[in-house]
Amino acid sequence: SSGMLWGLSNPVEVTAEVPERRVFWGDLHSHTQESWDGIGNSDASFRYARDVSALDFYARTDHSGDNLGEPDWETTRGLVDQFDDPGSFVTLYAYECSFGAPYAHHNVDFRGLEGPLRAPIGRRSRIVGEPPRVTLQELWDLLRGGDAITIPHHTGCFSLPDWSRFQDDEMRPLIEIYSIHGTAEYFDPSHPLAYDQSDGRLHQLDGTAGAKDGPYYAQDLWDTGQRVGTIASSDDHRSQPGRPQMGLAAVFAPELTREAVFDALRTRQAYGTTGERILLDFSVEGTAMGGEIETMGPPVISVKAEGTDQISLIEVLRSESKPGIWRVIDQRRPMAEHVEFHLEDQTIHGEAAYYHYSAA
Repeated sequence: SSGMLWGLSNPVEVTAEVPERRVFWGDLHSHTQESWDGIGNSDASFRYARDVSALDFYARTDHSGDNLGEPDWETTRGLVDQFDDPGSFVTLYAYECSFGAPYAHHNVDFRGLEGPLRAPIGRRSRIVGEPPRVTLQELWDLLRGGDAITIPHHTGCFSLPDWSRFQDDEMRPLIEIYSIHGTAEYFDPSHPLAYDQSDGRLHQLDGTAGAKDGPYYAQDLWDTGQRVGTIASSDDHRSQPGRPQMGLAAVFAPELTREAVFDALRTRQAYGTTGERILLDFSVEGTAMGGEIETMGPPVISVKAEGTDQISLIEVLRSESKPGIWRVIDQRRPMAEHVEFHLEDQTIHGEAAYYHYSAA
């Protein structure tokens, strides 16, 4: 009756001045008809990411070697350049290199280079312009010194990595901890976000659906001492990236450019959600997520979260000196959209890693 139009948005932080870093949202894992198991026009995937999902950044990651050959890679790079609009919508050069065990599937993302296309060792295809076949270590060696990173995904479902044998914090600074396939946090088939409970099983045509018991998950990766952050993304196979509940990546960056987004990913200034655009600020002694510090006393941990609904559970977890043990050092059930608190970890001994979990 007032003639005013009202709407409900995601949480938005309002500041008097432009902050040094801002949160941007994107999907770094998405497929089209250029993948053997995908459908949909590759041009449409960019428009869906920008116009339907309203993402800030996007990377199309079709499977190299099975469908994606050199001519298609050239076309893909052209689309990336065509849709890249700094300050509004950012696109990255990327593809998926689907290694089997013991390497794991990895997405390859580039800072700005039209980087080399490589395919995983294994079965050969007869596509036009088939790229050279490599191992994960050979791929890392090829990309080292350049502006590229690799991100493994659905590690406990199939492809089952050996984290101890293949380590490289520089080339693998992140793990995709959630997608449509479910969570890769730790092994628990009964978890509501586990692979066994996920609609992602519909995409697994080889009958390998379900979580595998073994050291294939994010906690197992951290137990090896590697410095690895987290993101989430959809692994959509319908040219519809950024759909709800399929996973999103958040990065902290000073501006919305391809280079700034990539730099945030490379330095682990990132986190993942199941698709809700929750604002999260998590730090230890003032050092933001992804960083490392030394402290002489009990570290102070700070948590600030803005939910899209009431936050029902917040946990702060810390690694123990014995590998395989992760302890919940703080658990709260705030039932509020805004949560902010500080805690002092009085029980830490030696080195430790922390991470934070929230549930609505």
